[in-house]
Amino acid sequence: MGINEDDVVKRVYDEREEVIKIISLRRKRRTIRIGRKISIEEIEEAIEGMMDEAIFWSMIQSRIVNIMP
Repeated sequence: MGINEDDVVKRVYDEREEVIKIISLRRKRRTIRIGRKISIEEIEEAIEGMMDEAIFWSMIQSRIVNIMP
């Protein structure tokens, strides 16, 4: 399929053909220069914070889906 692990893709359902199409969105990785070296601990804290936020929003989304008929 030509999709790699780090690729960003979009899934689209084509009703006319009744298939799911996967479209590769070619984007460069976003990097930020902060002007200093960061420690392993800072990286781990940032990852934990992002994971906590992702879990929070996932829980919110699942509650919304369960409420809607």
